[in-house]
Amino acid sequence: MLGALRKPLAKVANAILDNEPAEKLLYARHLLKLRKRASKTIDSSLPLVTVVVPIYNVEAYLEVCLLSLAAQTHRNVKVIMVDDGSTDGSAKIAKRFVAEHPNFELVTKKNNGLGAARNTGVQAIAKSDWILFVDSDDLLPSNAIANYLAAAKADQVKLVVGNPVRMMGLKKQSRRPALYAKDLHRTNLTEQPEFMSDVTAWNKLISFELWAGQAFRFPENVLYEDMAVMTKLYLTAGTFSSVSAPSYLWRVRTGDTKSITQKRAEMRNLNDRIKAIFDTVDVLKNEPTLLYEYGRIVATHDLGYYLPSVKVTDQLYFDTLADAAKKIFKATGFNDFSSLKQQPRTLIPLLLAGDRAGLLTSL
Repeated sequence: MLGALRKPLAKVANAILDNEPAEKLLYARHLLKLRKRASKTIDSSLPLVTVVVPIYNVEAYLEVCLLSLAAQTHRNVKVIMVDDGSTDGSAKIAKRFVAEHPNFELVTKKNNGLGAARNTGVQAIAKSDWILFVDSDDLLPSNAIANYLAAAKADQVKLVVGNPVRMMGLKKQSRRPALYAKDLHRTNLTEQPEFMSDVTAWNKLISFELWAGQAFRFPENVLYEDMAVMTKLYLTAGTFSSVSAPSYLWRVRTGDTKSITQKRAEMRNLNDRIKAIFDTVDVLKNEPTLLYEYGRIVATHDLGYYLPSVKVTDQLYFDTLADAAKKIFKATGFNDFSSLKQQPRTLIPLLLAGDRAGLLTSL
């Protein structure tokens, strides 16, 4: 009897944990904890880590994000906030942190999107040993930067990737549990191609010498601006390490304001994702083995994210997705759909065949 009740009870619990009041409770709890830990102490003998925080209308989340940076156990952190033309109270919060913390700096600019804001933040760095990108509705565990640096020092690498944890209301779960089951030391994409599925800018400690020396820049005025850039970064770094400890707390918003990843049913979102995939294909064009594995990742992850949206979108959305899938698999050479997990193994052949009705029935 108890076993039969577990799944329904779990669904009820998750519904409670995922709602907006729960998220506000989580936010308040973080604020209280981080205000106690926040420090103005700086130890310039330690490696300097510069954190770039792009800001746009995140008044509801910004303070806890910035406090999580002020509360880092590593005590040589510079925070460059880039206000990308916010129209809410975000700038006021950022200015307060500048007044209260000597290691916080604010740059303001006209609204031009996330990629441009990150580029502006990098341009404002006079010198640094390391760079880290943090989105302004997310936060870092207090020991995150210390853990990143420990791995970088121990393994003598210029890139460290941290375990991202998804937050939704009061619920937390690893975003890639299998990928971050254990620490990895001096690995590479050939040994660990699945890291091509983790191409967000924000859970990676990057040597500033590497970033600036290669003149990396994010494309501007597009969504998913980090996918191809981070793939190129993996290749350029050559070797990298990963940290299994929770290293980045990624917020899935539960209120009315949705994040980019919560708008996948929009045509602009789909088109920008397709562009980012083809930009990544271009990065991998001289790496045939990795290119084939990237096709598998697109089948498993990217298409897996967008196929459910076929239920709530029109024929144009389906046709755009199907046409892109055909071109992606042709470009990567991947065709082993039978090796995929059940859902993509069933749905992708229907997508490639243009069978929208069959796909809708199978979703």
